[in-house]
Amino acid sequence: NRLMAIISDYYSKNRDLYFHHTVSEKTKDTPPMYGPESHRGFEIIYLVEGEVRYFIEGDEYLARTGDLIFILPNEIHALERSGAMKYERVVVSFEYGTVKSMLAQSDFAVDGTFLEMKNTVHRIIPIDLVEKYGIKEIMRDIGRLDSAASEFPFLFVSNLMSLVAALCKLFSNESREPVFKISSDTTVKNAVDYIGEHITEQMTLDRIADALHVSKSTLCHRFRQCMNTSVNRYIATKKIYRAMRLIESGMSANEAASAVGYEHYTTFYHNYRQIIGALPSNDKK
Repeated sequence: NRLMAIISDYYSKNRDLYFHHTVSEKTKDTPPMYGPESHRGFEIIYLVEGEVRYFIEGDEYLARTGDLIFILPNEIHALERSGAMKYERVVVSFEYGTVKSMLAQSDFAVDGTFLEMKNTVHRIIPIDLVEKYGIKEIMRDIGRLDSAASEFPFLFVSNLMSLVAALCKLFSNESREPVFKISSDTTVKNAVDYIGEHITEQMTLDRIADALHVSKSTLCHRFRQCMNTSVNRYIATKKIYRAMRLIESGMSANEAASAVGYEHYTTFYHNYRQIIGALPSNDKK
């Protein structure tokens, strides 16, 4: 994006840890919607400055300066920023297995319970909680790191462990509903739930529309409007990430393809390479 400037960024060799600190300046043009996308790991976005609308699994949220956006692994999300304001953010992503292993080898007194989360009410963590649990300073410290410095790996991991500890404490103590939730499209939410419940089966647009008692055109239009992607693309992404986890647990690629409802391995193979960016067998390593 020509409007975006990278202040600093880092990707680990296996791309299981990364961060980037970026800025997008004001624009008179209507900013495009970014995404949809999904990631293998948790994604934590600290909004240094700006205002954005986030679309996460069919729900729409508003985040403002100082808020934190918390996205679980494999969740499909998109965003639309306000062009009237500068948009500055620090993004940290980490995979479950990597951080769990780090916690086991560290002196941090953290049980890592939140790493097991399958859903969360903390989509947008408001500025008051971000400051209360010291997350603001941790994210700002990460954003100031120089990835070219020799001490960078140690400093990044140290800050990441502090972030995990702070999030674990926050999730243990705070249970209030997320703030700044704008809307939920009932049809889209029902479609997302239905797809999740039947992800191991073969699904068609006709089948989903019939189950939800809506027309296929209504389903497709509202889904794309809310999720910025098609129903079929959403299904493929969810199936492939489920298969990836099965392969990582020791299942063969053929078995994983069958387990998530693919009749033809060639279709699975093509979708896997396109969505994950690797061969199915690579993830066993």
